[in-house]
Amino acid sequence: MSARTHGLLGQFFHPIDYTVSDPHPGSDPTKTDATMLVKSHQLTVTRGLQKDYSKNPRHGAEVTCWFVHNNGAGLIDGVYTDYIVPDIF
Repeated sequence: MSARTHGLLGQFFHPIDYTVSDPHPGSDPTKTDATMLVKSHQLTVTRGLQKDYSKNPRHGAEVTCWFVHNNGAGLIDGVYTDYIVPDIF
C-alpha cells in the first residue's frame, strides 16, 4: 500500500503509539478492563480472545487482544457508521 493510504485502512497501516495502563477486573470477572491512551484519547478496553486464521486457516489460533468500548470511538477516525457499506459488490 502507498504511504499516502488513508481512511479505515490508512489509520492502521502506519504504526500508532499507544499505552495500556490500570488493568483491573471488568464487569465480566473472567476478563480484564484497562485504559488505553492512543491518539490523545483515553479509551476503556477489555482484554479478550480472538481467532487468528493466518497460520492455520482451518482451525485458527486463539490470540489475546484489546477490544475498544463504544464502537471504537477515539481509536478510529470518525464514527463506525462512516465505514458501513450496503454491499461490497
